Amino acid sequence: MYFQGNSTGAFEDDCATLPTNIIAGLVGFFDKEHGLDLPSPWNSTESRSHLANSSILIIGGGSNCGRFATQLANLAGLGTIVVVGGKKEELRRYGATHVVDRHGGDDAVLQRVRDIVGDDLVYAFDAVNLPAGQHLAINALSNSKQGTLARLVWSRGAVEESKLHPKQAGYVLKDTLGSSHYKPEIAIPFWKHIAGYLVENKIQPLAHVVEQGLDAAKVNEVLDRYRDGKAVTQTHFHL
Repeated sequence: MYFQGNSTGAFEDDCATLPTNIIAGLVGFFDKEHGLDLPSPWNSTESRSHLANSSILIIGGGSNCGRFATQLANLAGLGTIVVVGGKKEELRRYGATHVVDRHGGDDAVLQRVRDIVGDDLVYAFDAVNLPAGQHLAINALSNSKQGTLARLVWSRGAVEESKLHPKQAGYVLKDTLGSSHYKPEIAIPFWKHIAGYLVENKIQPLAHVVEQGLDAAKVNEVLDRYRDGKAVTQTHFHL
């Protein structure tokens, strides 16, 4: 939810859908210490050709972070982008190659993912789950190759070991903090390129609605929907 002042222009509202949701995926994908350490698309000195033959799993395609993570995976050049949850048409427009139904239980969802990636998945990003649900992404990672799961820092904690399948090569867990100020070496070049990405449709703003005036009841209604885990269309309040 964003509170804006004087401007009521559509472009400003489009841009307001970006922070901070896109920064979580940005750090989660391109940071070496707290992310998947993917080569950044704006750095011409880094080779990205291998990504065309690589897969990534994104958990939480219905969330704002998951939607932007899908776009960033496409921007990075990953050849297979598997997203769990969310609207298929929307996520395919953002670059997802496969959108997996999140219903039916963890075993069923895991099988759907494995049917796509086999035993080759080494990149995963969880945009929604607390530790109790993070075993899905970890179990989807390759057994024979060491994979990495990046998760949001607010969801860190011990994963339930009893739910994990054996990993011959092990796995790495990264806690991601989506903050431009925390990771300026990644955020600054990205923000320098964002205008071009928007114009070229490589990054698309998220759907949103605009409310004129500060109506406390409407604000609380939106916040309550977030709290209760209900579907929310991003809402901008113009004061």
